[in-house]
Amino acid sequence: MVRRARADDLETLCALEAEADGRFALLGLAGLLGASAPHADSLRDAAENGRLFVATDTADRAIGFIRIERLDGQAHIEQVSVHPAQTGHRIGAQLMTMAQEWARSQGGDRLTLTTFRDVPWNGPYYERLGWVVLPVAHLGPDLAAARAHERRLGLDASPRQAMVRYLEPEAPCIKQRSGGL
Repeated sequence: MVRRARADDLETLCALEAEADGRFALLGLAGLLGASAPHADSLRDAAENGRLFVATDTADRAIGFIRIERLDGQAHIEQVSVHPAQTGHRIGAQLMTMAQEWARSQGGDRLTLTTFRDVPWNGPYYERLGWVVLPVAHLGPDLAAARAHERRLGLDASPRQAMVRYLEPEAPCIKQRSGGL
């Protein structure tokens, strides 16, 4: 199940993000993500403003989350994390679907994110979910600033890219008429 995050989720989500980031050590990328653990204050605004969603197990324990921000007037996925023990169960896909629904509900026509190009559960995974690489020439000023910030942090030591998911409008409800045409 995916639900909106609550204030009592925040510490758990920070621990979950740190654990999920541990997978990058397997690829030699742990140092790129910074030594400091995430802090609950970094999630508070998103939680209070309905931009933080949590995937839970049947006991309502967090097993993944997604944090959405706004860049260039559109929804932008700032963070998505899934507990390593839960990978392969489509938790990430469920969270991405929730982000798409949220973006659409806010009047958006696309959703962006930045990610490692070659990490299997990053760029290639998002491509399988219908995302496409957003050329640098098409970055808006906010997204370009986010990419510049990532470069300053040294994250481009492993190739990174911006991606976009264009959102189809919701299909209108078609009422079936009774009787003849």
